[in-house]
Parts: sequence; C-alpha cells; structure tokens
Amino acid sequence: MGEFGTWFMTVTKLNPDGSIPLPAEALERLGLKPGDELWVEVHDNLVAMRPRPTSPSQAGIMDYFGAAKGVFPTPEAVDTFVRTERDRWR
Repeated sequence: MGEFGTWFMTVTKLNPDGSIPLPAEALERLGLKPGDELWVEVHDNLVAMRPRPTSPSQAGIMDYFGAAKGVFPTPEAVDTFVRTERDRWR
C-alpha cells in the first residue's frame, strides 16, 4: 500500500462474478456504506470510481456526461431537437 497526499493506492482482486471488493480503508475515506452508488469511468486502460453525487448541487457538469445516451437515434436528431427548442424560446 502506498500513499501520497490525498492519494490512496492498493491492490484488489476481481471476484469470480466480476465484482470488485473495495478495501475497508478506501470505503472509510470515501464515507461509503453498503448500497451506496459509484460512478465508474473508463478511459483507455484507466478505471476510476467515485461516489455518485446525491444531489445536483454536489455534481459537476461532467457528472451528466452520457446521461442522455440512447435518447436520440442520431446526432442529427439532437440538432433538430435543440433547434426546435431554441425556436420555442424566441
């Protein structure tokens, strides 16, 4: 285990069902308890997990990235929707 500033690093092993056990110290540092939800972010070969915000005031703009995935069938449909809504505001 190693620490540097606010960083906490350790090794964990995937369970046979694919779940990831988190070390007790990590749970304590994050104030997590059973049933709490985590955001899971994957970029290339990096995986990051963080507590899911419990209110909009705790969330940053990037917390909503991908929230509407699958709502519109194509990028053009998004553009059409945005144009229509803008026209309604005028």
